[in-house]
Amino acid sequence: MQTIKNKYQKSETVKQLENLIFDFRKKRDGANAVKKYYSDHNATELEKCIIHYTIFRGWQAEKVVSMGRITYKGGENPIFIRNNNTSGQADISLTVSGRSIKVEVKCKWTKDRYQNEAQKKYQRKIEKAGGIYLIIREFSDFKTFLDNYIQNLR
Repeated sequence: MQTIKNKYQKSETVKQLENLIFDFRKKRDGANAVKKYYSDHNATELEKCIIHYTIFRGWQAEKVVSMGRITYKGGENPIFIRNNNTSGQADISLTVSGRSIKVEVKCKWTKDRYQNEAQKKYQRKIEKAGGIYLIIREFSDFKTFLDNYIQNLR
C-alpha cells in the first residue's frame, strides 16, 4: 500500500504577501516593478516571508547566522572554528515597538520539527528576560501573531 504525502500548496497568506510586496513595488517603480515570489515550503523560504513581512510592516528583522567557519591554517586539512554566538539561538531576531521577539523556524514541510535542548534553554532565557519567543511552522501562523501583536499595541 502506498502512502500519499501531503503535497505543498501555496497558502492564501503567502499569496497575499506576494501581492502586498508587488503593490508596493508598483507604486515605487511603476512599470519597472518586478513581482517577487514567496513560499513557506522550506525553512529558508519561510524565513524570507517572516523577515520581509516584518520589515514591510515597519519593524526591524534579521536572520541570525550562527555557524562557525572553515579555515585552512598552515596546511591542507580544513579546520572548523566555532563562533562566539550563544548556543541554541533562534533563527530570526525581530524588534517590534522596542520589544525583542525571537523566532525559531520549524517548517511544517521539512523534517526539522523539534527543538533541541540548547534551543529550549535559549527560549527559557529569552522569556525570563521579558522577550517573546515563537516557534513558527508556516507563514500564516507568523502573520496572525504579528498582526494581532501590532493591533494590541494601539
